[in-house]
Amino acid sequence: RLPQAVPEPRVARGLISICLHRSAERARPPSIRSGLEGGPRCEADGNLQGLRAADTLLLGARMYLGLEGYWPAVAENPSLSTAVAHDPGVAELHRETGRRNNEMHKVVVSDSLTADDTAPWTDTTTIVRRADAHRFVADLKARPGRTS
Repeated sequence: RLPQAVPEPRVARGLISICLHRSAERARPPSIRSGLEGGPRCEADGNLQGLRAADTLLLGARMYLGLEGYWPAVAENPSLSTAVAHDPGVAELHRETGRRNNEMHKVVVSDSLTADDTAPWTDTTTIVRRADAHRFVADLKARPGRTS
């Protein structure tokens, strides 16, 4: 399991795979590699469980753009996922992960991103400037919502 930095956050923690083109082993710091012992299927299921448990994703601009450029297409066609190419058994997990990413509210902390950069997620994305991020996240965590 990933370490929980803040008690009972209402935003998804770092459960989304950052290894779209790299192996999970190389993409993860040594301290959390042990959580991947079950392999890609276990990791995909863990990511999806995290998304199911949360109602908001908190992201930086680079991660947001990476997810935005990946998950909408995978939601429609899981075979586009490199993980599915390696293990077709994770196709439905990736389809649901993509769909969950599409529907979830996303908060992006960025001074450079604009609404023009958010399609196809414009309706589910809030951009927060870095100077306002601490207050915004504190307010977000104080709201009722799912706990991740």
